[in-house]
Amino acid sequence: MMLNIDTGHSDSWVRCHDCDLVSCSQPTYFNHHNSASYNKLPCGKCSWPARCRTSECTLQSRYSNGNFAHSVLALETFTLQIQNGGGDDDEPREKKFQNVPVGCSYADVGFHDIDGSLALSRGKRSFYTFLKENYSVNKFSYFLIDRRVGLDGVSADLIFGESEVSRDIFYTPMIDDYYHPGQDYGVVVTGIEVQGQKLAETSFPIKMVIDSGATTTDLPDPIYIALEKLFLGYANAMGWGSPYRILGRRPCYKVIEDDIADSPTVTFTFNGSDAKMLLLPYSIWSYVPDVKAVCFGFGSASKNGGVNIIGNIFQQHTRIVIDQTMGNHRIGFDPSSC
Repeated sequence: MMLNIDTGHSDSWVRCHDCDLVSCSQPTYFNHHNSASYNKLPCGKCSWPARCRTSECTLQSRYSNGNFAHSVLALETFTLQIQNGGGDDDEPREKKFQNVPVGCSYADVGFHDIDGSLALSRGKRSFYTFLKENYSVNKFSYFLIDRRVGLDGVSADLIFGESEVSRDIFYTPMIDDYYHPGQDYGVVVTGIEVQGQKLAETSFPIKMVIDSGATTTDLPDPIYIALEKLFLGYANAMGWGSPYRILGRRPCYKVIEDDIADSPTVTFTFNGSDAKMLLLPYSIWSYVPDVKAVCFGFGSASKNGGVNIIGNIFQQHTRIVIDQTMGNHRIGFDPSSC
């Protein structure tokens, strides 16, 4: 099954109902009736935002883009491949993790290419929290699938534990006082540059959350408007034509995917020494194959209640490191290891 890596949610879920090819690219689902290790979570252990209904602990997972999944919460056994040292001679082995909280979805909308979601926030029911509390795992890292490659036979890379992934990682402190304190991965952004020129906006610094389950990077209106104005000008200079809206996203342009490479770059500066993240064109624009257009990977935070989010278009081509080892709460970025 193909699961989404989601650092912005606390509840994992898998599709437990049949799905036709119109709704899903791969009509696969988890048949919990055939699993001897599947156990519904009793109502006595049902906690917010889940609710007990008809003797079942149910959950409605809603996402900022309008997608949702309705699930019955359960405990199930997950099997992962474990590699201790990471060397060439270290053969992976399977390890079973019992009583992992997971939702069994009986209705979901908007997840055409995936079969569920693996929750990795710091929330109490996330898979990361399960590993942290039961196996003392205090660090993980991931890099996401390049949208240009597609999902067929390709998997993102997800590493739990102390494996050294690169020496080129730069870190910024993880803040704990924004949006959902103690649950999200917050950072402080101190500035934005476009082609090496600082964005002329005085709203910095701003707090943001790292959310691999969100698509766009959402910014406060003054910053977003200034950034959009610049890129509208660049798009016009590149001969992309008039912008329009696709599926709630704007600006979008009817150009081929290869045209993205001509776009300027963006650099985010974070709190911390030399903490800068260079975004290349394919982490700024995304190609929408169904309509053969490219769309801006940034948006206004006002559309989701004012929450500033670093989404998954931004995160492509960069390994993200969540590090809580030895009381050290920090977030790393490494574009060299992908």
